[in-house]
Amino acid sequence: MNWWLGIILVIASYVLGSVAFGYVVARAVAGIDIRNYGSGNVGATNTWRTLGWKAGLIAFAGDFAKGAVAAWLGKLWGGPAWGVALGIAAVLGHTYPVFLQFKGGKAVATGGGVLFALNPSITLLALGIWGAILYISGYVSLASLIAAACTPFLLLMFEPSWAVRIFGIIGASIVIWRHRSNIQRLRTGTENRIGRSGKRRD
Repeated sequence: MNWWLGIILVIASYVLGSVAFGYVVARAVAGIDIRNYGSGNVGATNTWRTLGWKAGLIAFAGDFAKGAVAAWLGKLWGGPAWGVALGIAAVLGHTYPVFLQFKGGKAVATGGGVLFALNPSITLLALGIWGAILYISGYVSLASLIAAACTPFLLLMFEPSWAVRIFGIIGASIVIWRHRSNIQRLRTGTENRIGRSGKRRD
């Protein structure tokens, strides 16, 4: 095992994760800085709320793909543990991007891409939970939080690799931590439901 190459791949995955597709799409489509609109977040949800579902879908696909590519390359090169290492690096790049003063997204799409590369079946289960909660509540943030919280338990039941199980815990922790402002708004009843924008919030 070439550890130097592994370190280079981790750094490359972080840089790949730092490419915020919501920011890129908003610049390309509307010539705006997405950080100045809606919630101020560079993720797919704010892109969709600000520029419509097509732009949001492109941003989601890009953020999802960078996580999936990083984890897939790591898994291909060194097995599940390296898939997890590169995947976490991509997630950290998305949440703390070097290109945007370390102020990035909330890791849902990128973390989902990593999970898909590591265990597609669990990803589909988590997506089903996300969709059900979104349909019932209308809150994207609540759906993301519950899907993230369920993922470690799903992996514990159905995933044999301890490395992938650990990713479930780390990934869910990052998603929940990044949603702490959303949690506060959910508690106070001021969180936006799907299809509603409202004023910018940090």
